[in-house]
Amino acid sequence: MTSTLIIHSPRMETTTTGSVAKVLLECPEGRFDLFFEVSGATLHDRVTPFAAMCLPLAMARGWTLRCASPISSQLLKTIPTIQQIYRYFLPGTQAIQVQAPTQEEPVISGRTSASFFSGGVDSYYTYLKHRERITRLIFATGFDIRLTQTTFASQVQEQVRQMADELGAGLIAIKSNIRDFSDQFVHWRYYHGAVLGGTASLLANELDTVFIASSQNYGDLFAWGSHPILDPLWSTETIQVINDGCEAKRLEKLQLVVQNDVALRRLRVCFNNKYDRYNCNRCEKCFRTKVALYALGVLEKCETFKHDFDLKQLSNLRYDSNGNVVRANLENYEYLRKHRPHPQLERALRLASRRPSLLKTAKHRIRSLFRKPVETKALGVKLK
Repeated sequence: MTSTLIIHSPRMETTTTGSVAKVLLECPEGRFDLFFEVSGATLHDRVTPFAAMCLPLAMARGWTLRCASPISSQLLKTIPTIQQIYRYFLPGTQAIQVQAPTQEEPVISGRTSASFFSGGVDSYYTYLKHRERITRLIFATGFDIRLTQTTFASQVQEQVRQMADELGAGLIAIKSNIRDFSDQFVHWRYYHGAVLGGTASLLANELDTVFIASSQNYGDLFAWGSHPILDPLWSTETIQVINDGCEAKRLEKLQLVVQNDVALRRLRVCFNNKYDRYNCNRCEKCFRTKVALYALGVLEKCETFKHDFDLKQLSNLRYDSNGNVVRANLENYEYLRKHRPHPQLERALRLASRRPSLLKTAKHRIRSLFRKPVETKALGVKLK
């Protein structure tokens, strides 16, 4: 008997600031109550967004995906192509059956465009590039910032709200527990694009176009959850999903972003979120951004970073295992040497580009062997 992931029809609730969509998911490993809560908008009441989000999860287990109510005809037509891509992006995933009635979703007039916005370089670049078209910014809690990080989530959301106000854009704030379910099936780095595409579809009552800022460029494409060949396939009759920014490298994007005063005051790039710090100033991404800001001569103007460098900490980082990071730092290094020479900083960057030491590699492997499994209360199963 084929195992099945069943998506029940969403239950909609209206709140004082927006709406909530609740969906029961049933699979061989248990039942899960998924929710999406929005402030500053209303949510689409169809199964289509959740079919998009659940497709990679079902593929990871080889389950049939069954929807209790109709999904977008356009999405169903693109699902075979999406599956072909995921089978290359995620080795081990399987092509599955999708059992769902379909219908063309009605187009609503008078809607606007928006972009997902984290306050980082990629999302700022996309907004500034299309600011004549983008009228609203979408910020999500429960995606890269966990729901358990309540203090940090509130801090960042307030910063993003102030950014939106100062940029003259409206803010749509999303909150969801999707990762409490998805993390046991697929790593977030390969999955997040499906969630962004599904979330865009959830907002189809308000929006006709949603931009997803790309973290890649055309010369450096690799398997990733959000991708220029994958993101547009989440589009439906009512919403167009656009992957944006592949034409520019990160330093080129930053050259546009630093021309904006709001960005210089509130730029946020850190995914480490250690100790609930807005930018930790210690992780690879923080260092990479600081070096680029210094090379461009604007680090002292950026209020969310320390203006000095811990060169020892920087030189102890290792980029060799991540080709994309190596190339981004090489770009910084070459620009720095040409436009703002700094021998000590250049040396630290060269050291960081060495291969990881055998001791460090051994420690990483040993830690992974003894890492404790995480309990998922909703399903009562252990995650590796």
